[in-house]
Parts: sequence; C-alpha cells; structure tokens
Amino acid sequence: MLLRIVSLVMLCMLSTAPELHAAGMSTVADLPYRHSAFDFKYAWKTAPLGQGVAIDGLVKNIRYFNVEGAVLTVSLLNGERKVLAEATTIPIPKRIRMDEVLPFDMVLKGATLSPGDRLRFLILYRATDGSDGVGLWMSSFTVDATTGAVLAGKVRPATAW
Repeated sequence: MLLRIVSLVMLCMLSTAPELHAAGMSTVADLPYRHSAFDFKYAWKTAPLGQGVAIDGLVKNIRYFNVEGAVLTVSLLNGERKVLAEATTIPIPKRIRMDEVLPFDMVLKGATLSPGDRLRFLILYRATDGSDGVGLWMSSFTVDATTGAVLAGKVRPATAW
C-alpha cells in the first residue's frame, strides 16, 4: 500500500512539470553569474524553457551562525522596472549554518529574457549570531538578466567560495 502511495505521489509530481531542469545538480563552477552581499554569496544560471525561464543556483551563508526560514524571490523586470514575472522558493527547508552552501531552483513562468531586462533577488530570513537572539533580515540586489552584471548596490568580489 505504501509503495502504491509513493508511486502515485511521484507520478503526480512528474506530470505537473512538463519540462524538468537540473535543479540542485550544479556546482559553483557550472554557474556563470555571481554576487556577494554582506550575508550570502549567490551563484546562478538561467535557461529558457518552453514554460518560461529556469533559474538554478546556490546560496552560501557567509555571515550568521544560523539562518532559518529563508525565502528567496526572484523578479524579472523590464527596462522600466515593471515586474514581468516572479517566482518564490524556499531554498533551505532547514537551518543553514555558516559557510554552508545549498541549492535553489525556480521557474519564471511565461517569461523570456530580453536585452535590458533585470533580475531582482530578494531574500528574507531569520538569523542568529550565537547568543544575540534572532533577527529578521532582508537583502536584495538587481542584475542585468542577460549578463548577470550588478546594476544597483555595492559590488563585492564573488569569485572565492
């Protein structure tokens, strides 16, 4: 009976995603775009799908002892900063400890990338620094959607992981 239930759940999951992409299968070396903020380092790639644009990547906690409840949202903006598509994922269903690297993936449904488009990354999370208690934090950055070049905010080298 359990095998039948598991099989049905897996079949449903596969049938809801007409095109699969290699979520979480990338290494940092496979990801051409990078950004480093005060709290996380990001590496990602984009790929067109029939249903939109896939974004596969990694996040690395470089600041806090523990991060919990992280929610990552990526928005596709046109040149006038109008939101064309948006996807939200929970990249970490558990605590992410200092220097831990974890994958994320999402699909911007119905989207295509055009010159002048931007990707805005926004991450919300709860963080602890040992005995200092829990704080709710948010950070964001915006990049050129086709080159990955940072368009706003301070730029920090993101080469070393």
